[in-house]
Amino acid sequence: METLYVEYPTLRRTVEQVQQFMIHASGVDTCTLKSSLEDDLSLYDDDISFLLEEFATKFTVDFRQSDFDRYFTSGSSEGGLLRQLVMYPITLAYVGFLLIFWLGQQALALLVWPFSTPQAEWIMDFSLNEYIYPQPKKPAVDTFNVGDLVASAVAGRFVKREHARFVLTR
Repeated sequence: METLYVEYPTLRRTVEQVQQFMIHASGVDTCTLKSSLEDDLSLYDDDISFLLEEFATKFTVDFRQSDFDRYFTSGSSEGGLLRQLVMYPITLAYVGFLLIFWLGQQALALLVWPFSTPQAEWIMDFSLNEYIYPQPKKPAVDTFNVGDLVASAVAGRFVKREHARFVLTR
């Protein structure tokens, strides 16, 4: 555990500045020290990269010794905008296929309805929601939140808040 010595007015000012920075950067109304960059502030991929560069400049923080792949489920190494542009037509074709499949399923269900038997019930129970909206599988990562940015701003380098102990000085 790392000990960070800081005066209370400096810590309070840093917390307020970091919160205002994050509210401005993410467009949310409120931001707490526990707000996660991905889950609560909806920042991903290139947004996080740009935000951390701007944060490092504004608060003079050295992030060179940090391993951000531990803290974010996605990263600019996945392709970011280029990947989205390539995947867009594929996604449209896939959704079109699912729509045609769903319409066929509904037509078949209407044809089978007068002759419904327990053997035919699977047609009515089948749902495409699990295919259209699959539950995302997040890799096991540590969360990265606003409190970690405050601890980093106070230390001048990357520090996880849970690994830091603040000692208030006069």
